[in-house]
Amino acid sequence: MIMLSVGLSSIPADLYEAAELDGAGALTRFWTITLPMMRSSIGALVSLGLIFTLQQFDLFAAITAGGPNNSSNVAQYWAWDLSFKQYDFAKGAAISVIMIVVVMLASVYYVRSTRHEVRG
Repeated sequence: MIMLSVGLSSIPADLYEAAELDGAGALTRFWTITLPMMRSSIGALVSLGLIFTLQQFDLFAAITAGGPNNSSNVAQYWAWDLSFKQYDFAKGAAISVIMIVVVMLASVYYVRSTRHEVRG
């Protein structure tokens, strides 16, 4: 919420005033001003949320262990289950590699969405 509120407060009020004077409604102002100006903040939050979600192996392993009938099974627990309970290391490693690629893509997107270019 803090990142979203900082992103919202960084949008100049002049843009909203100009759009209102041009006759833009609230929904039009949201789609044409707020959402494009918040894209970097929203992108950072989504990518960080994905990265933090993929780190939650211990929570699922301790509380549900995959849940009743695999209803709360996640990729991390699935890879561990395949590797160390079913001794199918190839499938467990394949799932882990896919998760690493997803985290790397999310990390690259996070870095690109939060990078600010300095112009002189």
